[in-house]
Amino acid sequence: MVKYLLGIDAGLTNIKVVLFDFKGKQIAVSKKHHETINPRSSWVEGDPEILWENTADGIHEAIQRAGIDSKEIGAVGVAGFGLGLFVIDTNGRAVRNAVCSNDNRAVDVAEMYKKDGSYEKIARINSTPTISGQPGPILRWIKENEPDHYAQIAHVLMCKDYIRFRLTGDVVSEYVDMSAGGLLDLGTKAYSEELMDL
Repeated sequence: MVKYLLGIDAGLTNIKVVLFDFKGKQIAVSKKHHETINPRSSWVEGDPEILWENTADGIHEAIQRAGIDSKEIGAVGVAGFGLGLFVIDTNGRAVRNAVCSNDNRAVDVAEMYKKDGSYEKIARINSTPTISGQPGPILRWIKENEPDHYAQIAHVLMCKDYIRFRLTGDVVSEYVDMSAGGLLDLGTKAYSEELMDL
């Protein structure tokens, strides 16, 4: 019989997993810490495998602490840090470390968009101003600076998409994330060839 809900909150440096009953009472909590990686000043990355291992361990630990059967969990909700970029290949393996939302490697890309007129075109299609922590500028940076990695990318995800993928095997995202991430035509709620070209 289904009795519980499981919440996963993935931040830049912590994963929190909480089991609730249907009245909203907290039953068990697990917290796992992980370090960010700073290959250069103002670059902030995370190891997707460590994020996943901490998530899986946190789920297991919360279930054990509660002393319940996992079959009693009726639904799982995932929240994750916004923006940034997780990229996986056709086999579902991470192509490179995740780029976190507070990473600034693509600042020059965002500035270039302002100078060449792309900034206004992107904002018209996406209804969101471009910033360096969005997937679009980060993808452009990877394309120009890590072409071998760029060639391996099959799917572009954000943090909670990556966790959902590891939980289910489904590659999906949400309108809100992809519009804030600068990858969606907000008017049509679809990906845009023009936006991708820009």
